[in-house]
Amino acid sequence: LIEISLFFSIFTMDSKSVLTLFLAFSAQLTITTALYSDGDGVELLTEKNWKTTIEDSEEYWIVEFFAPWCGHCKQLAPEWQKAAKELQGIAHVAAVDCDVEKDLAQKYGIKGFPTIKIFAKGGAGEVSDYNDARISSGIVSYVKKSLGEDDSNPSSRLVYPLRYQDAYSFLYLLEKLDIPKVILFTQEKRAPKWYESLAVKYKQGKVKTVTFSHAGPDEEGSSLLAKRLGVAEAGSLVVCATTEEGVGYFATLKQLQDKGSANLKAAQKLVDSMVDDSVKEDQTAPLPPFPPPDKPRKLADTVFFELNEDTFDPRCFASSKKSICLFAAVKSAGDEFPEKSTLVELSKKYRNDPVAVGWLPGSQQTEFLAGFGVQWEDHPVVIAVKTGKRKRFAVMEGEVSLVKLSDFVDRILGGDLQFSPLKSVPELVPSYLQNIKDEF
Repeated sequence: LIEISLFFSIFTMDSKSVLTLFLAFSAQLTITTALYSDGDGVELLTEKNWKTTIEDSEEYWIVEFFAPWCGHCKQLAPEWQKAAKELQGIAHVAAVDCDVEKDLAQKYGIKGFPTIKIFAKGGAGEVSDYNDARISSGIVSYVKKSLGEDDSNPSSRLVYPLRYQDAYSFLYLLEKLDIPKVILFTQEKRAPKWYESLAVKYKQGKVKTVTFSHAGPDEEGSSLLAKRLGVAEAGSLVVCATTEEGVGYFATLKQLQDKGSANLKAAQKLVDSMVDDSVKEDQTAPLPPFPPPDKPRKLADTVFFELNEDTFDPRCFASSKKSICLFAAVKSAGDEFPEKSTLVELSKKYRNDPVAVGWLPGSQQTEFLAGFGVQWEDHPVVIAVKTGKRKRFAVMEGEVSLVKLSDFVDRILGGDLQFSPLKSVPELVPSYLQNIKDEF
C-alpha cells in the first residue's frame, strides 16, 4: 500500500518536483569516503592513470598519499584544495587514496598518513619527500620556491608555520635529529623581523644548522602546543633537541622583550648553547610526547568485544598487544544498544594503536563499576584503563559520540589525560550469575 501510494504521489508530481525528489533521495543514498572530488582542483591518481599522468610526464607534481579514515588527512584536505587552486598553471597537485590503491602505496613505501611526495620532473626525475608546513600558504610557497617562482622575502622561507598536529613531524621528521628546533609563540600572524634575522644566521648556503618555526594565532592548536610545553601563548621561545630514540629536551625564553635587538641577542645565545651542547641541565626540561602521524591500519584486524569473564584477561587486562583497555558501560542486557555502532567505528579508527575497545551491561556490573568510582545510573559511561604493573584509569561521562571518544583517546595517546591509580582490579560478575534474583 505504501509503495502504491508513493508511486501515485510521484506520478502526479510535475517534472521539476520529481527531479528535486530524485536528487534529494540520491544524496541520501550516496556515501563516500573520498576526501577530494573532480571540482576542487586536486587531481585524483590511480594505478590505471599513474603511467600516463606521472611516469610519462616531465612536469612538477606534488602528490598526497592519504587514507579516508585518517584524521590528519581530513585536516589537511581543505588546505590541499586551496593549494591546488593557487598552483593551477604552475604545478600539479594530486592525491592517491591508499585504501584503494594499495599497490601504489607499497611501491612508494608509504608507512604513515598523510605522506606527501614530490615528483619534480614527473617520472623523469628523483622522488623526494615533502616535510614542510601543511597549510596552503606553506605548500604554495614551497612549490614556487622549488620552481624558482617565489619572489617573497627569502628569510621568511626559513620559518615554518607550526600547528599542534605537526609538532611531532617538525621535531622528529623535518630535518636531521641532531639539528635543534626552535618554536616562537606570538599573537602576530607573521614571525617578527628579528626572528627571521635569527633564522638567517643558521643557514649556510643550502644547509641549515637550526630549524625555525612560528606558532601564531592562525595556527591550529597553538594554545595546546604552548600548554604542553608549559609556556605562554605569546612572547615565548622554545629551543628543542631530539634524539633517534624519539626523546629530547628543551630550554625556553619565557618572557621576550619589546625590543627586537634584545630578543635577537638573547635567543641567539640560547640557540648557540643548544648547538654546542653547553646548555646547563637545570635550564632544560624533558620534551613531552606528541602524537605521531597516523599509521597505516589496513593490516590490523578490528576487534570489538563484550567484556566478560572470557575476554577480561586475554582481550584486556592481561593483553600483551593492547596497553589501554577502553570499555563502555551501556544500558543493555543484550548485544544490541544505541552506542554500539559508534564504539565499533572507534575500534576501527584505533585498530593499529594499543587500544582495546569493548562494552559491558552496566546494570549487571554495578559493583565492578564502583571499583572505578562510577555509580551506575542508567547512563552510558566510558572507562579507560592503562594496564601493566601500575594500573591506572580515567573516566569519560556524558555524550558517547565518535568525536568525543576520539578526543578522549587522542588525549590518552598524546599523554594529555590525567589518570587515577587503580589499587586493585575489580571483579566482574560472571555471566551465569547475572539476572539471578535472591529467592530467600
